[in-house]
Amino acid sequence: MMRKFELVARETRNRDLGKREEGFVVEVEERRLFAAGRKDLLKAVRWVSDLDGDDAGYDIRSFDPVTGSPSAHGR
Repeated sequence: MMRKFELVARETRNRDLGKREEGFVVEVEERRLFAAGRKDLLKAVRWVSDLDGDDAGYDIRSFDPVTGSPSAHGR
């Protein structure tokens, strides 16, 4: 049986890992839009779960580089 402090430590590690993974996705999305010549959309990429909380149902808002339509990533 795990002790309470082990559970807290594991939860902290998992949360930190999730933040790093989401940060990586933001970087990938920005690079993808930049490579597609859509610099106009770079500043609109939003790390929703970090900035607005977890209630949106997705973590990252990005855009389709061809159409400019919003797309969501995560969960």
